[in-house]
Amino acid sequence: LRGKIKRVKQVIIRDLPDSIDLLGLCVNAGLDFMLALKWVVEKSPPSVMINELNTLLQEINVGKTRRDALKDLSRKYSDVPDLATFSRTLIQADKMGTSVSEALNLLSEDMRLSRFQRGEQMAMKAPMKLLVPLLLFIFPVVGILVACPIFLEFIESNPLSGLTGETK
Repeated sequence: LRGKIKRVKQVIIRDLPDSIDLLGLCVNAGLDFMLALKWVVEKSPPSVMINELNTLLQEINVGKTRRDALKDLSRKYSDVPDLATFSRTLIQADKMGTSVSEALNLLSEDMRLSRFQRGEQMAMKAPMKLLVPLLLFIFPVVGILVACPIFLEFIESNPLSGLTGETK
C-alpha cells in the first residue's frame, strides 16, 4: 500500500507541470480558469493528476468555492509540496485579483526547475548506489580473471623451486 501511495505521488509530481502548462495555454488562449480546467480534464489522457483535476472541477461544480476545493486538494496530498504550491498560487491569484495565466506560467516554470533539480540530486546519488554492487560482484570477478592465469603460470613454472635446491 505504501508503495502504491508513493507511486501515485511520484506520478502527480511528474505530471503536474504538464497539466499546469495546458491550463496556462488555455487561459492564455482566452478561456477562464474553469473552462480551461474542464478542457484539460476532457482532452487529456487519463492519469492520476487528471483524475484529481476532475475531482476539483466536480467539487466546484457542485457548489464548493474554488478556494475551498483547492485547499482540499492540497490537504489530500499534503506530502506533495508541488501540489500545495499549485493550490496556494491559484488561491493567492484569486484573492489578489492578479492574472491567473501569469501565475500558471511562473508556477509551471518553477516546477520544471524543481523537477530538474530533483533529477540532478538523483543523478548525484547514483554513483554511491553503484559502489556496493561494483565492489561485491564486479571487482572480484575481474580480479579472478586477471589473477587466475598468473597463478596457474606460477604453479606450472614454480620459480621458487630453484631456491630450495630441488630440480625438475
